[in-house]
Amino acid sequence: MKKEDKPFEEWKFARKRDEWMRRLASVPQSEISSGAKLVAFRLSLYMRERRRRAFPGYEELAACCGMSERIVQEHTKTVANAGWLDVERKRNQGNTYWLKYPFVQEDGYVIPLPKRADSDLDDDD
Repeated sequence: MKKEDKPFEEWKFARKRDEWMRRLASVPQSEISSGAKLVAFRLSLYMRERRRRAFPGYEELAACCGMSERIVQEHTKTVANAGWLDVERKRNQGNTYWLKYPFVQEDGYVIPLPKRADSDLDDDD
């Protein structure tokens, strides 16, 4: 069995996170802004194999991303509402974040990315 034929649940976390980042990057700017993607990518980098969640504060994320805390709050809400993050909000204790995988089918396999018509990566020229 090739790696690609394994159900998503059997993938190592780093591979899942990488696929999550690729898929989120492919979402059109009109649906999720580049600023929101940056915040989401930074959040995902706090996560590791053993601890598949992150809990940085808005202040820390804002400093890492070069944004205000308010903009970081808006971006995390946008990404969560789009189905890419689970967020547990606790007043005065901080938030906990988990990745969500909207590109995984009910049978546990990954939905293939559609080929982009404007992509020249697959050209043989």
